[in-house]
Amino acid sequence: MKSPISGILKRFSQVFQRAVDAVALYVIDNLDEDEDVKAVVEQAWLTYKISDVFMDAVRQAVKEACEAGYGQTIPLLPSQLEEAWDESGMTLSKKLHGVDKEMRARVVSTIKDQLKQNCHAMQAARQLYDGYRSGKAVVRQQNMPKYLQNIVNFARRSELTEADKAQMLRLVRRARRQVALIGEHGAPNQALRTAYSELLNAVADGSEKALDRAVHVALEEKSRYVAERIARTEAARAWADGFHARYDTDEDVAAYKWTLSSRHPHYDICDMYAQANLWGLGPGIFPKDKTPILPVHPHCLCHLSLVYVTEIDMSRQRNQIKDGGDAYLKRQSHQKRCYLLGIDGASAWEKGQADWRQYMRNWSSITAKSRLLENAADEKIPLIKNGF
Repeated sequence: MKSPISGILKRFSQVFQRAVDAVALYVIDNLDEDEDVKAVVEQAWLTYKISDVFMDAVRQAVKEACEAGYGQTIPLLPSQLEEAWDESGMTLSKKLHGVDKEMRARVVSTIKDQLKQNCHAMQAARQLYDGYRSGKAVVRQQNMPKYLQNIVNFARRSELTEADKAQMLRLVRRARRQVALIGEHGAPNQALRTAYSELLNAVADGSEKALDRAVHVALEEKSRYVAERIARTEAARAWADGFHARYDTDEDVAAYKWTLSSRHPHYDICDMYAQANLWGLGPGIFPKDKTPILPVHPHCLCHLSLVYVTEIDMSRQRNQIKDGGDAYLKRQSHQKRCYLLGIDGASAWEKGQADWRQYMRNWSSITAKSRLLENAADEKIPLIKNGF
């Protein structure tokens, strides 16, 4: 089932993408190999106010997610949603500052790595060409692998298109063939000079393309991944806050059903939550005050669905977490148990030597509670009463 916050996260990504597109152009236009990469990135960040754009966009996503869970528009982001909710103990502001710093560090690191590869490849190509012109030992067969391997590594590891990589590797093979001919026919010839010249030009052109691509990848993919990770995590928590505030005291709702997102990326504990019968109410069904905290892990977009009093017999409720988990694990393959418990944990559980909860990744006995209701006594939600 599609996540109830998927549209919110899509809007967040669009806002962030527009901001970093401008940064990419700034960095490319202002970056010099002898210049401090960090200083250029920091200036771009300041020029386009990326920190402010990012933090405002996350807070907007959190507000909208809370509204989606609560089913009502709220004028401002409730202060409760700024409070810590996970094991880190950090407030939203501290998390956002930390993520902002992480994004800049990733961008700087990626660009520096690419510049280093560019430098090594250009040095190798220049030494080959100059070596030919001077007749020095650089053109000897035994020395060729070292120089050409540097260029091969550049072609394979750089942020080049597949076509550019293939073209550069073809030129490397051509140069190798020409070097091999030296051993058969004597002195270097015009064909070798041409091969070296073409390879030098290709490395120079490829270095420029690779750097351009590396800047875009750093900003549009790597930094976006970090930004979306925090947006998804905090928006999912805010949606759950609103959802619990809306339905925990609704007498028509008896329980909640764990629902996997249609974009659930891989097999993990969420699959168990959705399929195991842990409370005697059926697969994936939890008493309202016994549901796990959402999100369960970074990028988790699973959510809760309503189970009405007319749909279930709550007298069947009983704590069978251990036995229900055991029953679920017995139905899974050894490989899936390893995904959930780790290799050592799966082995220990299969031998009857451990409770699955000792090894289950992302398992927590702490149950969900809306931050919006923590100080609200029996009131449904404090948003309107507190002037939010």
